[in-house]
Amino acid sequence: MSSRKAIGVNGILIVTILLVAFVSTASAVAMLIVTPDTATSGDFVAVVGTGFNPSETVTINSTVSDFEIPIQNGKYEYSLVKLNISEEKTSFSFNVKKVNDDMVIHGQICEDILGMLVCSPSVAINTTSYGFIFGYDAANKTAQVSRGMPSHTGLYNIEVTGTAVDGKVFMGITVNYEVETNSTGGFELVIDTFGIPGGVYTIIAEGAGGSADATLSLEGQPDLVITDIWYENNTICYNIKNYGTARADASHSALYKTVFLRYRLLMRYKASDSVKALAPGESYNGSFPTYDWTCRPPADTVKVCADYNKEVAESNENNCLEKELVCPRPDLKITAILKENGKVYYNITNEGEASSEKSYTGLFIDGKHTASDNVKVLAPGESSNGSFSFVCSPPNNTIRVCADYKNNIVESDEGNNCIEEVWDCLLPDLNITDIWYSGNTIYYNITNEGTASSGASYTGLYIDGKFKASDYVESLDVSSTSTGSFMYYDWSCSNPPTDIIKVCADYDSKIAELDEGNNCIEEVWNCLLPDLNITDIWYSGNTIYYNITNEGTASAGASYTGLYKDTWLRYRIYKQYLVSDWVGPLDPGVTSTGAFAYNWTCTPPDDTIKVCADYKKWLIELNESNNCREEIWTCP
Repeated sequence: MSSRKAIGVNGILIVTILLVAFVSTASAVAMLIVTPDTATSGDFVAVVGTGFNPSETVTINSTVSDFEIPIQNGKYEYSLVKLNISEEKTSFSFNVKKVNDDMVIHGQICEDILGMLVCSPSVAINTTSYGFIFGYDAANKTAQVSRGMPSHTGLYNIEVTGTAVDGKVFMGITVNYEVETNSTGGFELVIDTFGIPGGVYTIIAEGAGGSADATLSLEGQPDLVITDIWYENNTICYNIKNYGTARADASHSALYKTVFLRYRLLMRYKASDSVKALAPGESYNGSFPTYDWTCRPPADTVKVCADYNKEVAESNENNCLEKELVCPRPDLKITAILKENGKVYYNITNEGEASSEKSYTGLFIDGKHTASDNVKVLAPGESSNGSFSFVCSPPNNTIRVCADYKNNIVESDEGNNCIEEVWDCLLPDLNITDIWYSGNTIYYNITNEGTASSGASYTGLYIDGKFKASDYVESLDVSSTSTGSFMYYDWSCSNPPTDIIKVCADYDSKIAELDEGNNCIEEVWNCLLPDLNITDIWYSGNTIYYNITNEGTASAGASYTGLYKDTWLRYRIYKQYLVSDWVGPLDPGVTSTGAFAYNWTCTPPDDTIKVCADYKKWLIELNESNNCREEIWTCP
């Protein structure tokens, strides 16, 4: 309950002063008088105290207990509208019984500024803040909230909400404020009962000089308010709520709509709707089904008035809400896209509230518009399917399909017209995974690592950068591997000691692939050649012997080993060829011993003897520089 000092409320104050004078002469005991003691919500009630100590602080406590508040869908909601807190030394508290521990306070403070009611934004509070303190008695299922002194003065709009435990919820309200007595120990107040629920209030005044109590029987008044207006298809709907403190009997709401008449806009009556009786805090959703609403683009202004024919006496008869309703519009949305058999398929749905005109859907690939498709008229909720031709550009494409891409249709949501996805191309990807040789034939493995089968292709062989041969490859399914060879090319080393071997899938680039950069494999191979090496020389008697070893990677054919000796001729020394020895074929790693049919006689003091494998250079070898061995032999 709220209060303000009794200034300017002359009728009540005169009666109160006469009563105080009478009581003061009869007794000095603390007393409390309420005038009138029976009132209607919205009346001003005078509260007069006498018999207290002069100039002392008296605490006034006003309480109403256990009035029932309405429940809807398991939730309770109760509003105190324009609760007048005119003194800073005011506190108040609420307790709600048979509820869960989820109370929320929605509050705002309003002030009258130059005849206009200006309100702060509504704040939702469910924890201790803004001076509110919350509590919960789990044993009794009772939620409490209190607001201590000092309080900001003004008109409070307070809504208390939460969930109920069972079928009935009861609420109690207490308001405390402090007043100072005058020199004779008395005080006088006027209580503004607007917005206070009906009930029997116990008012207690307590001070050092004593205490007194009185009761006030307050009859509440309903207050019907239209809180919202909207439409569903062609029907105008609304919400009506009883913000008052008493039950509102059955009533009727009316619908008005702006119309053009003689070059001006007028608000004209269109339909009415029956409203059931509403308890304090109870709300109801109604509609005007007898009026088939057709919106005049871009928007219509409508007005709904509660109790339009004044069937219910209310605390506030300002019952109408006016609202601009944006006309129903279509809302075209691409809901799905998929690719199949070289096409992009899409689904378009009108998720709006009005039919769409014919439109165009656009296809964008990697940000570029590539195609459009006609779309028929779509009723609300109706869908249609369309398609575009499509060729994927490896390795992937960003596909964007947009409804009404030309923006010819005004929609309720222009931001949901497109759907975008990144698609990997369905293409083969031929990769040479291994190469090797057997004998003089080069082999390879080719694998399709793509997402589609490949057609027939050709694999190319390159040696030291030069094309040498090709091999036919049949069609390969995804993840399939095939082994091929260049059987008509007899490989022998062309650039000893190594060859650079490169094998390329689809070497003539006849197949579109996901990755054209991974078709080849390149390796450096040691050449398959012999390498004859004289590993030892010695003599026995007059015969010179030698060991010859094939240190290469291939068999050596027959060859000749040559014998040389240093000889003086015309004042210089030169290597004199003496004789040769035939050497049979040698496999890799095989050593053979040979001897020269030459009767060696040492020329004192020593001879320089040189033996060279394949001295006629008949063989191609891995290393042509290691064929000879030279030693100096001291004569026996």
